[in-house]
Amino acid sequence: AFKKFQRKAVAFLGAVSLVAPLSVSAALPSAAGLQNREERASTLQEERSERMEAARDRMQEVFCNRFTETASTIGSGMASARQNFEGRVGERVGQMDEGRDSRDSKLEDSRSDADSKRSEMYAKLDAKANTDAEEEAVDDFKKTVEEAVDDRRDAVNAAIETFRTGVDAALASRKDDMQSAADAFAAAMKSALDKAKSACEAGT
Repeated sequence: AFKKFQRKAVAFLGAVSLVAPLSVSAALPSAAGLQNREERASTLQEERSERMEAARDRMQEVFCNRFTETASTIGSGMASARQNFEGRVGERVGQMDEGRDSRDSKLEDSRSDADSKRSEMYAKLDAKANTDAEEEAVDDFKKTVEEAVDDRRDAVNAAIETFRTGVDAALASRKDDMQSAADAFAAAMKSALDKAKSACEAGT
């Protein structure tokens, strides 16, 4: 009985020794299988990279489009602000001219009224002058008064002209300074927007 068991054990061990290498070889992947797996992993990695790059491109495109819209809005706002500024300057100049015209009109009315009153006074003096000497005295008086009135009016006119010339020069200088500042600001904004837009389009 022992010998019979021994023969069976030997036969079993022999069978195991034959099957074991086959099992091990079946469990280990072949070289072709490893290569296929590496290729699939590489393909998946490439596809993932392409999807990520495409997503970045879409995000950049959306950003650039929004940036362009924003730049256009800023440009329109600057143009509108410039027009408003020029409009306000023109309005103030118009108001100043109207004020000058109104004051000139009042001055002329005042002078005309003064001329009428002097004429009435001269008429009364002429009526009272009975002799040549009195008439000559009245004429001398008229001449002296009229010369004084003319001198005073010339001085007033010169003062008004000097004042207005100074005001006009100051306003023109201020307008030029503000215009230069507005131009410099607009140029700086345009340059910055152009650079940013170029950088956006280049993807930098």
